[in-house]
Amino acid sequence: MFVELKVQWGLYKVIEKQVQAFLKGFYSIVPKEMIFIYTEEELEQLLCGRPDISIQELRESAQYKGGWNKDDEQIKWLWAFLGT
Repeated sequence: MFVELKVQWGLYKVIEKQVQAFLKGFYSIVPKEMIFIYTEEELEQLLCGRPDISIQELRESAQYKGGWNKDDEQIKWLWAFLGT
């Protein structure tokens, strides 16, 4: 019994505040009652994002607002820095 309680304390009680904060944020994105509609892979992508990022795809789909456009010098610097 002691070992079981010690393990429970070590695995959960020590990080209980952090787990509760994570769940609060997570459930603000995915309501608890809607979690069942996602597959394990979809939940992983929701939490972690895409494992691969295509800078070229990002560049092609970029939308410029606030007076910026793809021909602005700073935008060209950005894409040069990112390697496209």
